[in-house]
Amino acid sequence: MGTLSKRLDVLEPMVLAQAGMLETSVYGIVDRVDKIDGKLVPHIIRSWRGTIGKMEPTDDEPTILLIEKLEPMILKHKKYKCMYGSRGGTKSRMAQDVTAGEVNSQGS
Repeated sequence: MGTLSKRLDVLEPMVLAQAGMLETSVYGIVDRVDKIDGKLVPHIIRSWRGTIGKMEPTDDEPTILLIEKLEPMILKHKKYKCMYGSRGGTKSRMAQDVTAGEVNSQGS
């Protein structure tokens, strides 16, 4: 009985995703961060909703923020992607955020 329950726990998110019942993530593209009243406020220039390679423009409030330079990483679906840059840490944060967004969108 335990293995059946485990199998159902794995299959349930997949079935919900196939049926379109999971909400896709909204990616906001940021070109700069402004300081307003002592708070850092991102300036969002575009928003995309969907999964990697199947993005559609939207006006919804973003759940994940990305810098403009890394926008092509979510628009095109490829088996391997390589991000070049120095030691700022944006590349790692972007990969973590996009992975979390894909798990949220696809349910697995």
